[in-house]
Amino acid sequence: MTEFPETPLTTENPYNDKIDQELFNNTMKGQWNKVVEAYKNNSHAQVARITRSGDTALHRAVSDSETKIALELLEFVQPEALKNMSNEQGNTPLHLAAALGNLEICKKVLSKNVRVIGARNRDGETPLFIAALHGKEDVFFFLYGFVKEVTDEQYLRRSNGDTVLHVAISFEFFRMAFRIIQLRPDFVDSSNVYGLSPLHILASKPDAFKSSTRLGRFDRITYSCLLVVANEDKEAINSTSGEKKNKDPYPENSTRAEGFGVVQAKSR
Repeated sequence: MTEFPETPLTTENPYNDKIDQELFNNTMKGQWNKVVEAYKNNSHAQVARITRSGDTALHRAVSDSETKIALELLEFVQPEALKNMSNEQGNTPLHLAAALGNLEICKKVLSKNVRVIGARNRDGETPLFIAALHGKEDVFFFLYGFVKEVTDEQYLRRSNGDTVLHVAISFEFFRMAFRIIQLRPDFVDSSNVYGLSPLHILASKPDAFKSSTRLGRFDRITYSCLLVVANEDKEAINSTSGEKKNKDPYPENSTRAEGFGVVQAKSR
């Protein structure tokens, strides 16, 4: 996955510096048996950030799709170390596994420390959010199973207020978006910091409408369901409460959508 060669990250401790240098060299050369041995015998090796981007050898194994090696390395990593094992972007190995849709690694990480699911990167994205961002449905709904009873939206939003439904629609993962609406109908009219709801985003995508030749039969059905279910769920929520609730956590931005040239889906 790396586009540019990594450079080793040196430390002030000569002993650790030697370990880091060996880890870096063995990782970059793909000499994984030596990396596994280092993880087995040295606790510092397990958490050592060996590149300028702050990756550990475990990060590299995950991002290089070395699943067998990553699982071996995870055997030796201390559970408490996993949540704080983040690179410069704030991504843990679980973030990377979620982005790649590697369910096997995700299961292994959470079996060692379930709290890693709440780790947030510099953009405020959890591994669960990352899975939605990359359209990895199997991983997303597996991770969602650990937080579905939690009322706090921290797992499902990032710093700019986008929900997992925002990004699913943005990248046209319509099947995932439809399933998210079934689980979280309140996200339909939930706005980000720019005052944009998922329906605003859908309306801003002319290629995603039924007239588009890009949509197959299944996607056209999904698109229609998105709008129908969204409207039905909003009406159900309002009728249950007896009043129309404002779900927008950023009411001061409620009119800012106009500045983006976005119109409501129903106006189309």
